[in-house]
Amino acid sequence: HRTDFSNDVQGRININYVNQKDTFRALSEDVLQRVAVYQESQAFLSKRWDNHVLYGLTRFSQNLTSLSDKTVLQTMPQLGYSLAPARLWGGLPVYGGLDVTFDSFYRQQGQDARRADLFPRLWAPVPIDRYLTITPLVGVRETWYSRSVRSSDAVTRDALYFSATADTRLTRRFTQGGGNSFTHKIEPAVTYEYLAPSRQADIPFFNDVDRFTRKNLLTYSLTNRLSAMSGDGETRRYVEMGYARLTQSQHVGSSPTGKPWSDLRGEFIARTAVPVVAELDVDVFYNHAQSAVSAFNTDLQV
Repeated sequence: HRTDFSNDVQGRININYVNQKDTFRALSEDVLQRVAVYQESQAFLSKRWDNHVLYGLTRFSQNLTSLSDKTVLQTMPQLGYSLAPARLWGGLPVYGGLDVTFDSFYRQQGQDARRADLFPRLWAPVPIDRYLTITPLVGVRETWYSRSVRSSDAVTRDALYFSATADTRLTRRFTQGGGNSFTHKIEPAVTYEYLAPSRQADIPFFNDVDRFTRKNLLTYSLTNRLSAMSGDGETRRYVEMGYARLTQSQHVGSSPTGKPWSDLRGEFIARTAVPVVAELDVDVFYNHAQSAVSAFNTDLQV
């Protein structure tokens, strides 16, 4: 069920429940349903403004492989606020972002807790001449728990996050016969990230928010974009017909994975508008140590 109370206020309820837990395994023709371990019901309410959103969410998960749901972790509720990148002062190129969430985790058997997570960020793009932009960013991640692993006393975790990105963009437009043209953009970038190590032994574990590894990382990327004019008359617009991006990260100092370099990632997208609208998306990872492709994913949409 979905209700739009106004253009900015929306509510949604999605209920999934079976009284016989082997129903999907016995009857479903969908492979993902047959092998599912959990299914989830949600109730969601959100209020949006121009660049920020306030929401409330309740999740109920049903275990499809166990006879009892008493140990299943439920979120009742989650409250969140998110500020999209916004300019803080009109005269200064300083931007800010903020994510705040409060989760109430509950289960009949096993550990539960309340958790508040605060992540404010500030950054400022600094143009150097007209070819290079350096963007330093600083943020603080503060997480509070109503209890620790070993006791009912509250515990907190804080971590400093810093990054700096240097990027540029080279653009050239090529004109063909008949007035048609296409544009080629090259976007190289280097990003340094530092996430301070923090003590997490006493922190309860519910999801990915509760565990992160320290970062001292350099990431190199090279992006190529190819766009062309598409459509007729007033509907003509530039469409990105080709996209290619190479990304690789290098650990500065010791590596938490034991490898100084990450896998080389290549992302490739090709789009056509005639004779049919189609898109081919390829995502591939190459492992240098093994001299082999470690992952390959592709999608074709027509």
